[in-house]
Amino acid sequence: MVLKTNCYWNYIIPSILKKSEMVLKYRQQKADLIATIEEHLAASGECIQELVGTNPTSNGSISAEYALVLSRVQLLETLVANRKEVIQQLREKVLNMQTLKQTRAQDIFNIQKRLDAIRQSSIQTIQTNIQRTTDSYIQIINSMLRHRRRLVKDLLSVFRLRRVLRRKSAGIGNDSGSGKNETERWNTNAMSAMGSTSTLSSPNTSTNRNRGKESRNSNLAAHMSAIDEAAGSQIEYRVLLVGFTIYGALHLLTNQQREKLNAVVGYALQLTIFLSQYLDIVLPFHTTFAGDQSSIQQSFESEIDHGTKPLFTDEANTESFVTGLALLNYNIAYLCYTQGVNIPFERSVNLLENLAACCQAIDLGREFGRPRDTAFTKSQLFDLEASSVIQLHAACWTTGKPWELVSPPTHAEALMGVKVDESARSVSLKSQHSKASLEDVPVQLVAFGAEPTENEDSGDAWHIVDEDEGVSMQI
Repeated sequence: MVLKTNCYWNYIIPSILKKSEMVLKYRQQKADLIATIEEHLAASGECIQELVGTNPTSNGSISAEYALVLSRVQLLETLVANRKEVIQQLREKVLNMQTLKQTRAQDIFNIQKRLDAIRQSSIQTIQTNIQRTTDSYIQIINSMLRHRRRLVKDLLSVFRLRRVLRRKSAGIGNDSGSGKNETERWNTNAMSAMGSTSTLSSPNTSTNRNRGKESRNSNLAAHMSAIDEAAGSQIEYRVLLVGFTIYGALHLLTNQQREKLNAVVGYALQLTIFLSQYLDIVLPFHTTFAGDQSSIQQSFESEIDHGTKPLFTDEANTESFVTGLALLNYNIAYLCYTQGVNIPFERSVNLLENLAACCQAIDLGREFGRPRDTAFTKSQLFDLEASSVIQLHAACWTTGKPWELVSPPTHAEALMGVKVDESARSVSLKSQHSKASLEDVPVQLVAFGAEPTENEDSGDAWHIVDEDEGVSMQI
């Protein structure tokens, strides 16, 4: 409609201007013609007076010259009459054009008024349609978000991923032989990990998220008091009552230890695959769960190495299993990144802890198939390198120690030296993602209605379990 109106304007305005110019031209021609006729009449009268005098019939006859002049006068009178008739017609035409001009001006005014009304009505209609469509999409997204979180919640209720404090047995010593220093180190790690993981619990309301440092400090104090009451306890994540533990050099594992390690890796592999499917995230490395044939596909191949790494360990595949485990942890770190949770390089070895952090992301499932927040990804790029993660895992599983105790210490520091200072580039999840939907479904690590096992207290934020015999080191 707007295009047709513009075309109409482009046609009618030049036509009106052209006709106005023609009217002015006709008026000028009319004035010139009248002046010319009057001049000719005056000249003819003077000529007649000169030829015949005041009384042309005084001589008793009309000369031939007088007859000629008289015929010319009659011709001129005829021309004058014709011109007057033409002028009258032009005047009528001018009047008609003026009337048409006024009519067109009124039509233009009415069309402009109608266009304004149509434009305003169209804008309101479009805005209403946009709002209706947006509301529909928001409802669909919120519904998908609720279903995704419900799926993750049900998944955790099946796999029973839990955060516990493990009590050390009195007869179990430390492999490092450091005694008191080792105990102090574990207490320090427990308190620091308690403070870092306390932010993983999904808040139930927006009020709890905005209480600030006072609420976080009170929670941290409560967690620290729990650690003080359980002296010698170690922080641990367990899936189906199995923890992810470093037992020492991988090739020295007993059959029981290797069985537990395969169990937790298998559970974590299934949990990672389900999470990536539920959240619609394409992982960097393709994983396959097939029992003792579980594997992960490396992105590059060579004539010697076909790129497939096992995720089930036996006595013959120690080195390739560590590589596969590193790639699995790399996938989990990327999965956390897509949900707005940053996993530092040195903590990429924490298998179950990183899975728990992903499952308890504040905006879990809000973005599908890509990093969740542009502002977050611009300041917090996913810059983990798979090769560095593989080297860190190899160092940990060769010495049997966590990353901060890898011998020599400079090796782990050299691996982390290529990374940017975490304090300079980290983004607070509280400040970046403080706004959550009112329809968010909180995801808890403890299955609802589950019976506590292994001395676990379902009412406490931390579950206390006894340490397994033969376990010497825990990540």
